Amino acid sequence: MRPDAHDERETALAARGLRRRLAVTLPHWSGAVALIAGTDLVLTVAGRAVGPLRRHRTLRRFTPPLDLPRFAYQQAWHTRRTDGPAHRRLREAVPACGRSGGG
Repeated sequence: MRPDAHDERETALAARGLRRRLAVTLPHWSGAVALIAGTDLVLTVAGRAVGPLRRHRTLRRFTPPLDLPRFAYQQAWHTRRTDGPAHRRLREAVPACGRSGGG
């Protein structure tokens, strides 16, 4: 997330007269869990993005204290890959996993 981005979390907080103080922004969630271990930082991501916390025994997962709206994911790919059979199957499988609750 860009530091100047206004997303669904910012909107939900603003509706209650609150705002976040961002300490770190990352281009991907994948390294965020390891980054916050041993700090007093709070990470706000989709639960399925965090995975098991066995490696970081000092971290705890909890539900946010306010309702956050659901948001849509988008797929993007280069036009050269549009007609590739394997790529097409992958693009079709991703939304199917989301609908079934799998991941």
